[in-house]
Amino acid sequence: MIRLPLPQVLLGLALVLFCAQTRAASPVILACDKPQVVGGYVLTCEIRFLENLAAEEMLTVALSGDVDGVQTPSHLVVEAGRKAGRFQIMTHPVAAPRSVTIEVSSYEGVAMATTRRVLPPSVKRVTLNHSEVAGGIQATGVVELTGPAPEHGIAVNIKSGDETVALVPNRILIPANMDNASFSILSKPVAEDTKVLISATVGDEDAGIQKTPLLVTSKAKSDLVITNWEFYGAKDKLLAQPLPGQKVNLCVNLVNISFVKAPPSLLRLIVLGPGGRSLEQYEKVGSLKAGGKERICLALPPLEPEKNYTFNLYADAANMVAESDKNNNYLAVEYRYSEKTIKNAVAGVEFNTRQ
Repeated sequence: MIRLPLPQVLLGLALVLFCAQTRAASPVILACDKPQVVGGYVLTCEIRFLENLAAEEMLTVALSGDVDGVQTPSHLVVEAGRKAGRFQIMTHPVAAPRSVTIEVSSYEGVAMATTRRVLPPSVKRVTLNHSEVAGGIQATGVVELTGPAPEHGIAVNIKSGDETVALVPNRILIPANMDNASFSILSKPVAEDTKVLISATVGDEDAGIQKTPLLVTSKAKSDLVITNWEFYGAKDKLLAQPLPGQKVNLCVNLVNISFVKAPPSLLRLIVLGPGGRSLEQYEKVGSLKAGGKERICLALPPLEPEKNYTFNLYADAANMVAESDKNNNYLAVEYRYSEKTIKNAVAGVEFNTRQ
């Protein structure tokens, strides 16, 4: 669906479609794809006629409805040999439910109408940057709406299932035409690991409430993240592009973004190359202090020009470290090894291969 940030929909707005043609082509069906739509998305409607238009005919349907809140195309053409034509109504974000009445009439006096509801956005989901945190540490949540916020924005109520474990703001405002916003969660020290539900809703209706769990732990845990992949050659020389037959290493940084020490672990690399060929290898990683990082290099097989490769990297591959978030332990790199790029690199053109 297409979202369009536009003014509010008016209650009971009627869109009148006039059929003008030498032949009496009376519409018999008026239908839209949804009984209701969140404001900011497109509503698709269809007019059907009793029979196909003759081969030499083309019916032009004039549409009127460029009024506050809804826009339609200036006209609709039903091609010869067809018996139906579609048009789109472009709705706009609303602060409260509104009705749109669509009416079709022909010069024969046949008239039909259908009403559709345009709804304000509700909460689609709540996500957290960490599924667990140590007590006393701040986390971040994101509220995502089902559609863009109306003019003047929309208020979302945030609630913690246990305020003695996690504090959240009572309410956040998502600005007009935006469909998401972040908020802070301050956890508190706990004697034992405790799960608390963080929820969000527009208004006070429980039917639209969305929840996500946060685990607050009694002890802090490390958190390993892979960053900054680069190619290196002999004598640890940074390469903009590997050359044919050249020995190449893929080097990354492994960072402990927590504030507690991470014990030793393993970094795993899986290379998927042309023809289904693959390579797998491991490298040892030493202990990482809070906020510390280590540069790790893994040897690659010779790369073939004009071929695609995928590098899959996994931190703590042997699951040796108890982490606060294992969802960020994986990094995938899609790479095309190009003969053309090699020639440019040799000529001295720099390429940014970092991710």
